[in-house]
Amino acid sequence: MVSEKMVQILACLLEGCNNGEPANSPITAVSVTELVISTAIDVDLGSESTIYKNLVKLMNLGFVRTGISRGKQFTYYITEKGEAFFEGL
Repeated sequence: MVSEKMVQILACLLEGCNNGEPANSPITAVSVTELVISTAIDVDLGSESTIYKNLVKLMNLGFVRTGISRGKQFTYYITEKGEAFFEGL
């Protein structure tokens, strides 16, 4: 089951929560902190721990993967499967 928050995370990754650039590759992937900061004004995705828990669920579904780490932070991007799911909504 995909929750509303999970769909909002997919939308953010696909539609460019990272300075307007889609997070759809390991290079353009965004961290949980970046998701919190970039969506604080537009959409409330919840706390960092809530976002992380939803990202783990999305990874288990194959909709999101980890990208290139930035320091100690993991980054995340939407996969082709995630894009297809989102576009099918």
